Amino acid sequence: MRFRTDMGFPQPPKLGKNYRMTGATIVTYRQIERPEGAKAQVNIDAGQNPPDGVLVSYWLREKPEGEVTLAFLDAKGKTIRSFKSAPPEPKETPDAKPLTPEQRRSEELKKAREPKVPKEAGLNRFAWNMRYPDATRVEDDPTWESAEATLAGPIATTGRYRVRLDVAGERHEAELEIRKDPRVSATQADFDAQFALRLRIRDKLSEVHDAINAIRALKTQIDGWEKRAKDAGGASRIGRAAESLKAKVSAVEEELIQVKAKSRQDTLNYPAKLNLKIGGLAMAVGSADFAPTKAMLDVFEDLSRRADAQLERWSAIAKADVPAFDKLVRSSGVPAVSAMRGKPPQPRAELRRVAAHS
Repeated sequence: MRFRTDMGFPQPPKLGKNYRMTGATIVTYRQIERPEGAKAQVNIDAGQNPPDGVLVSYWLREKPEGEVTLAFLDAKGKTIRSFKSAPPEPKETPDAKPLTPEQRRSEELKKAREPKVPKEAGLNRFAWNMRYPDATRVEDDPTWESAEATLAGPIATTGRYRVRLDVAGERHEAELEIRKDPRVSATQADFDAQFALRLRIRDKLSEVHDAINAIRALKTQIDGWEKRAKDAGGASRIGRAAESLKAKVSAVEEELIQVKAKSRQDTLNYPAKLNLKIGGLAMAVGSADFAPTKAMLDVFEDLSRRADAQLERWSAIAKADVPAFDKLVRSSGVPAVSAMRGKPPQPRAELRRVAAHS
């Protein structure tokens, strides 16, 4: 059944007790990780509700050696989401370097992105939250915890779907139906209208985040070549060109995302930029079972227009300024390989790739 729960206003869960404010009631809970990798909260001072979403139960005679895949398809047979069993944990090597806090957080985020399909001998159960794929994330963003909900993909509308299990070379399929909460007065047209807008918002947010990721990757490459040119004695021309190019792309980046935000609190200290505004609209549109209002549609059109203007600026820079900088680096005689200490920059081919994919 398609229904919603009010998760209240929590802080990101930590070890031990956590607290969630849901109106007049404060709920105490602990966060656990299910066998399939999904996070779940266990209430300490309240009863536990059944798992949310579509529950798929399947029985395996023995634990399979290979990968197990569980896919959810729409009525036309198009795959909505596909989940896999967890790969074997890599063995730690004695000479492995410890991860920095930022690297550890990034690895934890990668693991938490997709639930894993259990494949133990006997009865297994998997819960699909009925959501389509999330929007693209900003890589290594220190404020991702506060913006996590803005990335969530739209919830599937009511209707018929299929689930497909691939295990040990065999394929099994079954039908399922998502029904609306009987307490909700929304029509199928209302669900469809909300879904259509949520999908457009998600795709626009992904476009914005793709651009942010590309800009930051480019700036990292420019910094590397700027330092290499300085070490090779050719800092003057390349340095000026590098600063000019970084200034241009930074102007776009600062319109797309709040670059001053380095922590959760900073998202309150500094004004929200386009990506957070688009994500906030996604949360508003999907906050209840109703058709989007005219105001929501108007806000989306306005934010899309403003985002597209910045994306066009970025595309123009990637097509003209980036190849020009690459040409300057190539003609400068700066060595492509250096024995200098520190992290080497990416090859020049990466600069051309940025332009080709923009």
